[in-house]
Amino acid sequence: MTSVRTGLRTLGPGDHVLLVREDTKSVISFLVDNIKPKVLLYIGEEKYENRRKGKVKGAVIRFFSPEKFISGENPDYEPLISRVIHEIDDVRKKGGSQIWLLCDMRHVSEKIASLEGLSRYETRLEGVCSDKKIICICVYSKKDNPSLLLSAFTSHPFVCVEDRLCKNIYFLTENQSSTPSMAVDIYLRNLLSIDETGEKLQEIQGKISAQQKKSNKKYRDLVDHVPDAIYSLNNRGEFIEVNTGSTIMLGYSREEFLEKHFSALIHPDDLRKAAESFEELVRGKREKTMGLELRLLTNTGSIRIGELNARAIYDEKGQFVKTEGIVRDITDRKKQEKDLEFLARVVETVSDAVVITDTDGIITYVNPTAYAMFGCSKKELEGKSASILFSNSSHNALLEILTRIHTGEWEGEISAIKKGGNRFPAWVRASVLHDESKNTLNAVMVFRDITLQKEAEEKLERYALLLEMKVKEKTRGTETLLKTSYALRNTSNWKRGTDTIMKGIVEGLGFDGAAIFFLNDSEKALECLCHLNFPDHLCEKSLSLSQDRHMAIRCVTEKTPLVLHDTVNESLDYSLEEPGDLAWVPILFQAEVLGVLAAYKKSTHDGIEPEDVDMLQLYANLIAEFIERTRVVVKPMAENQVSTPSKYNLELQETYLLEEEKPRKAFDIFADLVKHGFRGFGICRTHPQKVRELFNLEKTPMMWLSEIDTSQVEQVGPKDIPKLIYLVSEFIKRAQPAAVLIEGVEYLVIQNDFNTILRLLHTLADHVATSHSVLLLPINPKALPSHQYFMLRTAFTLIDEG
Repeated sequence: MTSVRTGLRTLGPGDHVLLVREDTKSVISFLVDNIKPKVLLYIGEEKYENRRKGKVKGAVIRFFSPEKFISGENPDYEPLISRVIHEIDDVRKKGGSQIWLLCDMRHVSEKIASLEGLSRYETRLEGVCSDKKIICICVYSKKDNPSLLLSAFTSHPFVCVEDRLCKNIYFLTENQSSTPSMAVDIYLRNLLSIDETGEKLQEIQGKISAQQKKSNKKYRDLVDHVPDAIYSLNNRGEFIEVNTGSTIMLGYSREEFLEKHFSALIHPDDLRKAAESFEELVRGKREKTMGLELRLLTNTGSIRIGELNARAIYDEKGQFVKTEGIVRDITDRKKQEKDLEFLARVVETVSDAVVITDTDGIITYVNPTAYAMFGCSKKELEGKSASILFSNSSHNALLEILTRIHTGEWEGEISAIKKGGNRFPAWVRASVLHDESKNTLNAVMVFRDITLQKEAEEKLERYALLLEMKVKEKTRGTETLLKTSYALRNTSNWKRGTDTIMKGIVEGLGFDGAAIFFLNDSEKALECLCHLNFPDHLCEKSLSLSQDRHMAIRCVTEKTPLVLHDTVNESLDYSLEEPGDLAWVPILFQAEVLGVLAAYKKSTHDGIEPEDVDMLQLYANLIAEFIERTRVVVKPMAENQVSTPSKYNLELQETYLLEEEKPRKAFDIFADLVKHGFRGFGICRTHPQKVRELFNLEKTPMMWLSEIDTSQVEQVGPKDIPKLIYLVSEFIKRAQPAAVLIEGVEYLVIQNDFNTILRLLHTLADHVATSHSVLLLPINPKALPSHQYFMLRTAFTLIDEG
């Protein structure tokens, strides 16, 4: 016994069905909705025929009215049967396959009044079904004559009643019904068969019940050993079942779960989408929820990230019963994904070209820098052999890389080639990626274009040979350059390094004065980093990049050295105390302009010659290499966060001055900020290790403000003003919101002078004012003269010691 919809769809050619309904109205719609026939022949009411000719919901319907074919006192139904057979043959000729015949017996019985006549009519339809291989459904109303219905029950193999399709145990063929004794024997056998079937069903049901209990126990054991959380919710969203994995994941006992609504376990920010998903399941808008990520609250208040898959369970009438779901803990996976995203962003933004290949040297990934370096698009590189990046002279290098990286790393110089055929020198570092079983997955090659370095090296070598043949004075310049280069290896202090370079230019090359101007990206200007015997009026003010007629600015934009001869005839911007020549040389690193090197000679000496400019370019390269080598990028790190509210409410884009003899409150504010979402950076006169221990700071980067250069702790010198500005400005760019602490302003003043440090603090305050940052400056008011301290109080926002 099956449902009507399912049963009707299983009927085949030759089947003859009795359908009993409260009435026979809308029977066509019922049939079309449930089985969607392509061709339907309908014997029924003529009014319905006139109203519904043609197609109904895609089904072709042909109508036959009993009134047109059956008439008279002794009605003959053969004309109607013949017409139906003719239509069946016509449909088959036109390619029709499965044909349904729907007969509304209420209208047929009005024309064929006798039970005997109707029985013969039904028998005739049974023959048509069998001969023509069609499916016939005869529709009776429960309101029809009971004798008529009883007669119908014996003439149909199948019966549809109360939304069920049943095999008719009372059905008799024409031969069986004509012999009463045979009919009795058949009914008796059917009754015995039904009784035996019932006993067997009870036995089977008993076995099934026992097996089901056993299976349920196995299922429960299996579910309890699944590490994922498995649960059921009723229609109110309350837990009615949970497995052991649920209790392990969130820390609640099974009893605690069964007392909760699911919303109690969802993070407030995710509650809306969780509730919407549940309501859609309850209301039948969807049957399943797949891959819904939710933040879940454990019994300790910590957060786990879960991936939810759930489905709705309905009863036989389509009513919602419960939801069943499984939640997988993906907290670790999400963290790994974030880490991978971060690493991917790093690879995408590095200045070196990153090329990843498979073990056969086929490129599987290139970063954007590689597009520019090799002049190719992503499509032109990925899927190709990495050999297209190596010139013919370096093909053996690729084979060596792929061979040697299996046992270690490879590093060396190669001749690389661009898309257009241009060759350039590149430094390559190669290594391999392994899977968990130590099997080789990929080769990673990092290319650095060393064209500029090679040109500098070649130029240095060329002029080294040239200078050997020159006069002793010129030789001294080369020696000074080499000494300067050697001296720079022993320091990372920008002040000492640039002073060493200035001394080398003036004393070694015979210039009367020199200065280094660095590019301030935020101010769009050139600012003097250091100078020696250089006119003060050229160093005291910055040069805006908008002054495009100024030779220093032209030197930046054109990236080429410029020499101004006989400055006495030029404007005051270039004028020197005495007539002479002034040279501006760009400081370049990998085509990026870092600043300019300026040098001048008085007219009493020889003028600036091309050889002098070449030497200045070497010094400019030396400056660039020194700055790049010693440029430290402080990486923002998230400190361990606390759940307690922040003690301090400071406005962003402000610089705060804290009056205190000992900087305890400043450190407390700093620690409070970094433990409530800020990325912190401290430059402290107090040793960083002591600060970390006192204020429980584990990850926040800190530098020691000291002249002692030690490998035990990162350090910055008190006189290294440019580096201080660089460290803070670069950190603020990378960390938003940022909290920067500079402890030791008094020490800076002692090591420099007050005006220098005041300019430094104003510069840092400007960087803070243009970012989501705060700057903390603890100062002992007793350590400075009153007029100096007054200038600091008026310049910055005051937080007193109380």
